[in-house]
Amino acid sequence: MYNDGKEFTIGDVHFSKENISLNISGIFNQKRINILWENVRTKNYSTYFSIYSIENPQDINRGYNYHQDWNTSVLYSVVRTILRDKGIETYN
Repeated sequence: MYNDGKEFTIGDVHFSKENISLNISGIFNQKRINILWENVRTKNYSTYFSIYSIENPQDINRGYNYHQDWNTSVLYSVVRTILRDKGIETYN
């Protein structure tokens, strides 16, 4: 769908050609933010997967738990495939 220019959503993450949109939790509330693809980064841990903005990783980040969020593996695969295809992140 992404390669066809179509927008789609996996869980609470919305994908478009320009960016991804996701909810992040603040101290008092939750807000929806957009991260341009060139600023999207990921980190994989043993129990969760994190999406963050390279511009402000401390404040703009969201983790998805493999044991609690049913779609984390799909989200992981789609985000990392798009980033790899764009030459933003590389994986072994």
